[in-house]
Amino acid sequence: MYWLAVQVTELSSGEIGRLVGNRDHTTVLHGLRRAEELRASDPCFKHAADALRATLVALQQAGVLRLSASADPLATARRVLAAPDREAVRVPVAEIVALCRFVFEAHEAATAPKTMENSDAA
Repeated sequence: MYWLAVQVTELSSGEIGRLVGNRDHTTVLHGLRRAEELRASDPCFKHAADALRATLVALQQAGVLRLSASADPLATARRVLAAPDREAVRVPVAEIVALCRFVFEAHEAATAPKTMENSDAA
C-alpha cells in the first residue's frame, strides 16, 4: 500500500503515514523497503503490484478517482442490494471505485493495530 501511494502520488512518507492511520514516516519507509524486496524476489508480487499501479494510474488519468470521491458507496450498495438483477449491471465505474475504496478503508480501519488513543476512546 505504501509503495502504491508513493508511485501514484507526490505525498511524502510523513503525509502517507498520517493518512494511513497516523503511522510514523519510518514505518512507511520500512514498508517501502519491504515492498521493493518482495518485488525483487517474488515475480507474482511484482506482477500484482505493477498491475495495481497501472490500474490506479489509468483510473487517475481517466478522472475516475476524482469522480469516485463524489459517489456515495453506501447508497450504491443499497440500490444494488434492493434490485440486484437490474441494478448490478448498471453501476457506473466511479461508483464501483468508490465501493472498493470504502471496503478497503473499512478493512484498514478494522485491522489497524489499536493505539493507546484508539483503545482509550473505545
